[in-house]
Amino acid sequence: MSKAVLPDENSLTAYHAAFLNNGIFLYIPENVKVDQPIELHLIQDNTSNQAMVAHILIVAEKNAKASIITNLSSVGDQANPADCVTEIIAKRGSAINMTAVNRLGNNQLTYLKERATVGAQATINQLTTLLNRGNTVMAADYQLTGHNARSQAKTVALTSGQQQMVIQNQIHGLGKQANGTLQQRGVQLGESHLTIKALNDTNDKVQAADSQILALDATNTDCLDQQRRSNQPVKTRQQLVQDYFKPIIGNQTTKSFYARLIQSINDRLDKLVIK
Repeated sequence: MSKAVLPDENSLTAYHAAFLNNGIFLYIPENVKVDQPIELHLIQDNTSNQAMVAHILIVAEKNAKASIITNLSSVGDQANPADCVTEIIAKRGSAINMTAVNRLGNNQLTYLKERATVGAQATINQLTTLLNRGNTVMAADYQLTGHNARSQAKTVALTSGQQQMVIQNQIHGLGKQANGTLQQRGVQLGESHLTIKALNDTNDKVQAADSQILALDATNTDCLDQQRRSNQPVKTRQQLVQDYFKPIIGNQTTKSFYARLIQSINDRLDKLVIK
């Protein structure tokens, strides 16, 4: 802990360090290759009045390889805040495929911080899915500190109702011949508000970010009418969202996990009024 995210970075990281109450530490030894995905679960108990301040620390030693899935969810209806920091430290020659699935409830104000430190000839591929129902702020950055370090960061987000969400992702290409990419897709439904920012170092080590937001009305009526007028095949809102997200999440996950992820998105859409 605190090797990548420091308590004095801002008031939120200071709060996190002071009130930390749970977390997970995952250590992958040198030259170890884990064939099956490692799945981690953090569940906030909103049946009582207590904030969740959680820390996930993942350390991959030299030449270690693993696929990791983190699941952040909640039970109960209490209006508790959630503060979750994830640190990934990938040492020389390691390779980490990381998928983070966030599905927190309606009454939660959520702060998510992700920080990856990528060593020489190491690679991190990360997919973050934000399906929270409450207001959310997420900040992620990737420190490519080693020679020939690589990162590919993908984010998909879905907002609805009066929800507000702000996402800021950044790559720092510090090492020689380091290279990183950012891809971000958001779907904004109804009167919700979604902001996606991509910040890159001003050098040629980091490729230009690709950020897009698809805005749909509360019932998808306008979108369906537009499809009919243009003689396009009419798609349901679920189909539109799946097609929009598929280029981002389709190549990152296994077929079985992709199906689970699509089901989570459909469950979220099914709770909204559709005409």
